[in-house]
Amino acid sequence: MEKHDDSSNIDANGSASHAGETAFLERVSGTYVEDIPYHNIKRRLIFEASKRLMPAAGGTALELGCHDGFETELLSKIVNHLDVIEGSAAFIDKCKELNLPNVSFIKTLFEDYAADGIYDFVFANYVFEHVIDPGVVLRMIRKALKPGGLLFVVVPNNQAFSRRLALEMGLLQSLEGLTENDIHHGHRRTYDFESAVAGLRAEGFEILEKSGVIFKPLADFQLNQLLSRGFLTEAHIEALYRLGLKHPDMCDSVFLAARPA
Repeated sequence: MEKHDDSSNIDANGSASHAGETAFLERVSGTYVEDIPYHNIKRRLIFEASKRLMPAAGGTALELGCHDGFETELLSKIVNHLDVIEGSAAFIDKCKELNLPNVSFIKTLFEDYAADGIYDFVFANYVFEHVIDPGVVLRMIRKALKPGGLLFVVVPNNQAFSRRLALEMGLLQSLEGLTENDIHHGHRRTYDFESAVAGLRAEGFEILEKSGVIFKPLADFQLNQLLSRGFLTEAHIEALYRLGLKHPDMCDSVFLAARPA
């Protein structure tokens, strides 16, 4: 797993600097746009994969990050109450416009949130590639989960077929390295299946399920253009999702379900 040095956002005690990290989050939030066809289909498929593993509807849940509220709204429909922790005021303001009555938004850094055994489910999709220290966040999550509670994690996969293709074309220097687009969106490290699983196990989690999310033949911008122009349809992406279950190492992302051991 390759890491991006961001020591300027770490204080003398090794923790996230509030001012530096908050400024980082607000900058990164401005790099994300809404209504991207491929991204929205992918998020729906991830939600459905998580829902299949949940023992029943209801319970209390915690979501780390909310972006435009796409997943927040889906989750709000299957749990009794959802807390959302988010460091970006812009994202929170946008999501509050959805008027979801059973959702509470809490502006805080993930590292600073504290809860003790109150959640049945925690959703951390596309989080750990961004944070300074994934271990700190995982320890927070472990404490926040009820005994037997479920953690769902999704991270980008640096072994995706699209990255392998880019490497062969000379557009990447290595599969593990951060691309300009990764850095633009605030990524600090890359993952593959081995490093993603190892990170959770190191913090006392048992892996219950692991799978790939969408066999990815092309870059995001190419898939978005093909979907927007009608050359690809949602059915194509769903078929690529099923294909990815057979070839997880070449998928867009790594999907993990885990619980405290």
